[in-house]
Amino acid sequence: MRTATDLPDNVREQLEFGDLNPKFFPAYDAMRDGRAPDLSTIEPAFRAFIKRWPESETGRGMLSTFVRLKLATDAALTEVFVLEYFADSPNRHAREYVKDRLRFFELSKQPFALAFTAIDGREVDLKKLRGKVVLIDFWATWCGPCIEELPNVKRVFADYHDKGFEIVSVSLDAERDRQKFIDLVAEEGTIWPQRFEDKGWKDPLVAKYTILGIPAMFLFDQDGMLVSTNARDPMLESEVRRLLGI
Repeated sequence: MRTATDLPDNVREQLEFGDLNPKFFPAYDAMRDGRAPDLSTIEPAFRAFIKRWPESETGRGMLSTFVRLKLATDAALTEVFVLEYFADSPNRHAREYVKDRLRFFELSKQPFALAFTAIDGREVDLKKLRGKVVLIDFWATWCGPCIEELPNVKRVFADYHDKGFEIVSVSLDAERDRQKFIDLVAEEGTIWPQRFEDKGWKDPLVAKYTILGIPAMFLFDQDGMLVSTNARDPMLESEVRRLLGI
């Protein structure tokens, strides 16, 4: 198929994406192991793909992934700094992602406001958690990486809750998964409050906070200010310790 001269563009695009995607796998493995990923082959291949396919919708999701990997290469980098390099990307969907994400950071210039009734009836209001380090964990029962990350989240909560660390979870499950969600929360013994609005990806928070993939783990300092949108794996504990001054 790759050598065919009459292959439709949409098929060729997917073939090229299929060739590109595995290049990211070693970088994912490095991040899981707490190592800085090597982007020396990924970055030029990614940039070439979005230039070649300016209307590819995969540009949005791939840019989100690339930014996360890029940030892991250098602790001094900021997401805004990396995003601005793609503000004039040849790929329309990548440009829209940059625009949406920068809007998110504008929203983040003031303390987050989120209030809801948890699935167990508890009233949750981030304003009442000022003075605590707070993690908002966007997840779903069908999300493999979310379930994979859960033991780490539970361990950090157990180790630092009594020192001033709180967790609030936001489920992106749909109504059809309500019982599965209830059963999993009970099985895992997660005692922090869970927001379940049964809207899945149509949850208004998804658009408001530019959430393209989960787990999306937003970490807030004691003033309610956002300090990380990727507080997972070893970074979660290190950031919690830093904010708690431990």
